[in-house]
Amino acid sequence: MRKIGFILIFFMMFCSLLSGYSLPESSASGECVGAVTGKYTALGGSVIMGENWTNPALLARGSGFRIKVGAGLLKSGEKRKKSIFDVFDNRVGDITVADNNYVFLEPTYLSLSYTSNFHFALGLNLLPVVNFDYRYSREVRDDFYVLVKSILDEGKGSLYLGNVGVAYEFFREKISVGLGVNLYTGEKEWEYNEDYVDPSYADINEVFSRTLSGNGVIVGISANPITRIRLGGFLSTKTNTGDYEEDYIPQRAGLGAAITLPNRLPATFFVDAIFEGWNEISDNYEDVLKLHLGIQHEFTSGFDGRFGFGYETSYLSKNVPRVFFTCGCGFEKAGYVFDTGIKLCKFSFRSDDISIEPRDMDGVTMVEESLIKLMFSIGYHR
Repeated sequence: MRKIGFILIFFMMFCSLLSGYSLPESSASGECVGAVTGKYTALGGSVIMGENWTNPALLARGSGFRIKVGAGLLKSGEKRKKSIFDVFDNRVGDITVADNNYVFLEPTYLSLSYTSNFHFALGLNLLPVVNFDYRYSREVRDDFYVLVKSILDEGKGSLYLGNVGVAYEFFREKISVGLGVNLYTGEKEWEYNEDYVDPSYADINEVFSRTLSGNGVIVGISANPITRIRLGGFLSTKTNTGDYEEDYIPQRAGLGAAITLPNRLPATFFVDAIFEGWNEISDNYEDVLKLHLGIQHEFTSGFDGRFGFGYETSYLSKNVPRVFFTCGCGFEKAGYVFDTGIKLCKFSFRSDDISIEPRDMDGVTMVEESLIKLMFSIGYHR
């Protein structure tokens, strides 16, 4: 079993490194984020058995006081292409009309929790759950390659979550349940500019912003049926944070497991599946299924290597699934924990794959988006 674990770990590490050369998806579209800690970012986003804002029952595991803070960077990229045809209207290839790469700061999150000797626990989490940062710029030229106008399409803002959770462990290290209240607040901004070279044309400037807020409830469960297997699940309510369909947080439900192999330096497998009910919000949206797999191996006492894989469908269309690889490491000593995680993913679609047209897609036939997400976490427990 130990050899099998090593083979899987190094296979996933190889895939993670390989994917870095064929860069990946963009999460700047405003979809719900996955893992926010360095550890579970590295484990393929397998959050159900690790992050208590997703599963409040995890608050009751362990004892004493725990604090964790973290931050990170997002590097998003996008290429928009148009098809070119010969004189007989045969498609002969694609030409890139816009190539954008930007780096955004991922806002900091904070997690506090306390578990008493009487099996009760209380936790507080503050984190960004939807990121609206987006920037798209291009130059429009005529058939003689003379500049006609410049376009800047930019989004800003985040939706933040304040999560207050309580949990109780019924049987010591066997089963616990948790309940959390989700309080959402944030702001979304968008600005669109068209600047013409010819002064006879009027420049275009459109700006809008709106404040978002809402609340919901989440419940979770965690169980240890046998020593080396932990199971968990959660269910959260749909939440309306604004006046538009895209402002909703869909109802979410998921199941997860963590399985530890009987090695001298053990490897643990994390797996979870999450369902998001986007179709209930709008007939234009597709329900989303997210599958995550992670492997953590203790190479030396206090030092862990982590690798992961994820497959997620998009609420825009079932024809544009996202595949990503992750890796990272963690170090623990004297109650302090340091974690890092990196996510590499790729997402591409043709204009006829989605039912909702992004802005400024006139004539665009192919879109390729990429993402590198780097997360850092520092924690302390006693």
